[in-house]
Parts: sequence; structure tokens; C-alpha cells
Amino acid sequence: MKRKRFKQLSRNQFQEVLKLNWKPVKLTGSIVPDFLKSAPEGLIHSIYASGTVISEHLYGEPLILGNHIGGIEVYRNAPDDPVNLNKDIYAVFANTEDDLKLLVLGPIKDKEHWINTIPDRLNGVDVLLPFNNGDEKGEI
Repeated sequence: MKRKRFKQLSRNQFQEVLKLNWKPVKLTGSIVPDFLKSAPEGLIHSIYASGTVISEHLYGEPLILGNHIGGIEVYRNAPDDPVNLNKDIYAVFANTEDDLKLLVLGPIKDKEHWINTIPDRLNGVDVLLPFNNGDEKGEI
């Protein structure tokens, strides 16, 4: 089995998501995690995330033992596939060695990896906009 690599994510960059107690939001602009910003232009269709400040979902992995505090769903355009989109999931964990950084495991594929439309459960979610004061939020 191919081992997944861990990425780091600034807690500051994900803090607004964590405050929403698992309510999903769409990520845009500077809210998009840095590790996803290097994707080729036009590849990413949309990004959604949810999380919580405190989680009791302890997760053990050979390289990590920490609380599962969030998730990121990345929907990519799939022009070479028989479907419109591919979905990758990234699990977000508290970092037991550095409170300012979160650990991200992924990409993970699930049964929705090959899909044609964004799932109905994400219709109408709030959009986290790039913010100056940390309090701007919109809706789609």
C-alpha cells in the first residue's frame, strides 16, 4: 500500500474553519491552504472544508498520534475521465509537536472520488472570503 505523505498547514490559515464546529464552508483566495495553491491553473474546481477547535477523535497512524480536527474536500476538473470531477479528501490533525502547525494527511479517495457534480450536502454553504479583519464571510 502506498504511504500517504503529511503536509503542514498553518493553524492561523485554518482557524476560521475550526471555529465553525464541523459546519462546511467553501474556501477561496488566501483561505485556500498553501499546499493546494501550486495546482495548475484551472485544475481545481472548488474546495470545501470543515473542522472544530477541539476534537476527541484520536487517530493513530505510524507517523502521527493526534486529534482529527478537520477535513478538506478538493474537487478537481477531470477532462480526461468519464466524469466531470474527481474528489480528494485531506484529513486535518492537531500537531502534538507544534501548536501553530496542523498536519494534513492525503489525498484520500472515497466512493465519491469520481463524480459529475458537487454533492447536494454542499449546496448553499457559506464561502470564507479572504479577510482583513478576520470577520468577513459570504454565502453562495
